[in-house]
Amino acid sequence: MKPLQKPANPLFSSGPCAKHPGWTIKNLENAPVGRSHRAKIGKSRLKDAIDRTAALLGVPDDYRIGIVPASDTGAVEMALWSLLGARGVDVLAWESFGSGWVTDITKQLKLDDIRTLTADYGDLPDLSQVDPARDVVFTWNGTTSGVRVPDADWISDQRAGLTICDATSAAFAVDLPWHKLDVTTFSWQKVMGSEAAHGMIILSPRAVERLESYTPPWPLPKIFRLTKGGKLIEGIFTGATINTPSMLCVEDYLDALSWAESIGGLTGMIAKSQANLAVLSDWVKRTDWVEFLARDVATVSSTSVCFKIVAPWFTDLAPADQAAVAKEIAALLDQEGAAYDIGAYRDAPAGLRIWAGSTIELLTLRLCCRGSTGPTQQSRQHTHNISHIFSERHLKMVKVLISDKLSPLAKQIFEKRGIEVDQIVGLSPEQLIEAIPRYDGLAIRSATKVTKAVLEAATKLKVVGRAGIGVDNVDIPSATARGVVVMNTPFGNSITTAEHAIAMMFALARQIPLANASTQAGKWEKSRFMGVELTSKILGIIGCGNIGSIAAERALGLKMKVIAFDPYLSVERAEELGVEKVELDDLLARADFITLHTPLTDSTRGILGAEAFKKMKDGVRIINCARGGLIDEAALLEALNNGKVAGVALDVYATEPAKENALFGHEKVVATPHLGAATTEAQVNVAVQVAEQMADYLLDGAVTNALNMPSVSAEESVRLAPYMLLAKQLGSFAGQLTEHALQTIQIEYQGDVTELNTRPLTAIVVEGLLRPLMDCVNMVNALAVAKERDINIAETRHDSAGDYNSYIKVTVTTEKRVRCVAGTLFANKRPRIVSVKDIAIESELTPNMLYVSNEDLPGFIGALGTTLGAAGVNIATFSLGRAEQGGEAIALVAIDVPADAATLAAVENLPHVKQVKPLTF
Repeated sequence: MKPLQKPANPLFSSGPCAKHPGWTIKNLENAPVGRSHRAKIGKSRLKDAIDRTAALLGVPDDYRIGIVPASDTGAVEMALWSLLGARGVDVLAWESFGSGWVTDITKQLKLDDIRTLTADYGDLPDLSQVDPARDVVFTWNGTTSGVRVPDADWISDQRAGLTICDATSAAFAVDLPWHKLDVTTFSWQKVMGSEAAHGMIILSPRAVERLESYTPPWPLPKIFRLTKGGKLIEGIFTGATINTPSMLCVEDYLDALSWAESIGGLTGMIAKSQANLAVLSDWVKRTDWVEFLARDVATVSSTSVCFKIVAPWFTDLAPADQAAVAKEIAALLDQEGAAYDIGAYRDAPAGLRIWAGSTIELLTLRLCCRGSTGPTQQSRQHTHNISHIFSERHLKMVKVLISDKLSPLAKQIFEKRGIEVDQIVGLSPEQLIEAIPRYDGLAIRSATKVTKAVLEAATKLKVVGRAGIGVDNVDIPSATARGVVVMNTPFGNSITTAEHAIAMMFALARQIPLANASTQAGKWEKSRFMGVELTSKILGIIGCGNIGSIAAERALGLKMKVIAFDPYLSVERAEELGVEKVELDDLLARADFITLHTPLTDSTRGILGAEAFKKMKDGVRIINCARGGLIDEAALLEALNNGKVAGVALDVYATEPAKENALFGHEKVVATPHLGAATTEAQVNVAVQVAEQMADYLLDGAVTNALNMPSVSAEESVRLAPYMLLAKQLGSFAGQLTEHALQTIQIEYQGDVTELNTRPLTAIVVEGLLRPLMDCVNMVNALAVAKERDINIAETRHDSAGDYNSYIKVTVTTEKRVRCVAGTLFANKRPRIVSVKDIAIESELTPNMLYVSNEDLPGFIGALGTTLGAAGVNIATFSLGRAEQGGEAIALVAIDVPADAATLAAVENLPHVKQVKPLTF
């Protein structure tokens, strides 16, 4: 069996490791190839690599960093050959590389005073046995065992010996304790995913002192020499190198550093690697055939992660057979392009090894991270039935990307619902476009821009959830065209934003910001800051929806008179709120304070402009905590300067982030940096709401607070499900018979179905109608697509039942004819066609059918059956209907296999046949 799904990037080798997301060969086009590494440009690039490494890793200023040959192995051996021998040495060996250093020290350097502290694969040696009077050589992350040292507490701050740490799978994935490390080495091709061949060595002042005071008794190859004449060769640590480096490799490393800086530096890289490990840890907990090779969870590496297979049938095999089986699994995944190079290291126990460093995007492969079914005793033929590992249930998981800062509760809600979630904040537009094809949902705030380009790349995306109200950063028309639901959370931060508007109103009325600055500057300008009372003043609210109505309630509590302009505010709702509904011009003329709480649309953009200011009272005060584009800022500045506006409090601006604005610094302006929703409660509320709404839609089809399709609650979705199938079949039936341009779609609902939310039913009827013409349509974009094509859609409802308890009829008008089809649900909730072209005919719809329109004359049925039989087409069911004796008749024939062109032609050539159409459902 083959894996049912493959990752977009199957590169999981533990070295050289995967390139960072967004890497292309074009990233190296500025490499100074053909130039000397000793030229100014070459030295500059090398020094840049050193300096940025120090900054990214937080290396102390008095430590030295050098670029050395032969990758991490060369860097470690340089340290061993140059520094050991001055005192006894302890070597920690619990995996292949540590064992290699033991061999170097005992058989090559032939040191006598050496202690080897060993452990089996999966364990650590007893770190408490390390003698601080001796040098110690150890690996931080065991690349071949997946076992790491959990911390550096075992290293004494009063040590006399040096610590020599091979950190090649740890640097950039662990916050290394530099005060505990005297020599640290790593290679570019590991955590950074850069090109191989070069290593780096980092020396503490103690290591430099050893180098300058101790000369080893053995000859040193030139590429190991760090001193000359008893002094450190400083050039190695400022941009010169011992040998000639590859400037392409250097450029690639610089590119990786830029990427690391862009995701938050060391903190961001550690977070990504830990998130990857969390995914694998979750999989191990849920899976009964695999465990970490590391026996102690505290020692599990977050980069090179090793697994052992613990299924009884596997552990019963001889070691050689275990190794063969593990290799077969890895080979099959490699062959299928599902995962490259994930076999265990040759000297390690048989199993699997996967790289989980930060260049892996939350484990695209996710090695069956749900479920626990594994290889079985019955599946021991070479591939061991890999389908058990990569089952459809495991791999077809819903995936959500959180691309902005949200409360951790959002991630927890997704995971609790069984949804895989990646939280990657700060993606560039290019990185988002690269990442988005892997996700079914995208949760955002205001920072992420969901553009047309992003949506075009989002081949799997079903829903965008905005934690908050405004969706200015989402291209809703493009989302609708792509069939992507756009949701927001209009209630989560309503109270917070309304309260901020009231606070801003107080700040304006009493000049609090200016008075605060003056007083704290040591002035006492009591007479300067004369304010106004809010009591009895008229507050004009533009937009009296969720937030506006809360602001109105608060203002009424302050004994203000509230008037509101909102085209969608009913008189009854206004009375309920205790506000006076007015037209905009009336509001502008009467209000002492004006607060805006309307969305930014084409009709509201610039609603307060030059003409509006002219209509206002002199000395009006304005508050905007909604959207910056609602106010013409140039006209506002003029109104402030000429005294028409006594003051304005702004939380939003035409361009954000608003680092510069002509209004800033004006003494009549109170400004805050878009803090309307900036309370702990609001952040939690909107995060929880958007996660719950998105999970409901992705898992249950429930739609809440959608901006581009009808909302359907979870309870409604259950009741609607059979009607949705009926509606889709009716639409599909009519669509497959339609041969000319659509003009009108009329949908009639009668009986029990009218008690339900019929808006989604209408959308899915239209989807079914249009899908034969375009396969990209779905119920999200169906109505928008119809509108674009000037197709009129009408919906009527009849509460009284006719012949059926529930009845849906779809009538399609084209430029040539009118055709209708109707259906109902029978007792078993199965859809059934009950009429076509107002001809009564009962039929269930099956995957393959023939629609035949003919004249009602003797012999036709026999001829049709004979023709299909001669073509080898078996009839499953046969339904007939006619308008009147001798008039038009219809046959709906369920057949076991699709009819080919020759069969259709033979039926069409039968006497009295008017039309033949193959139908599929």
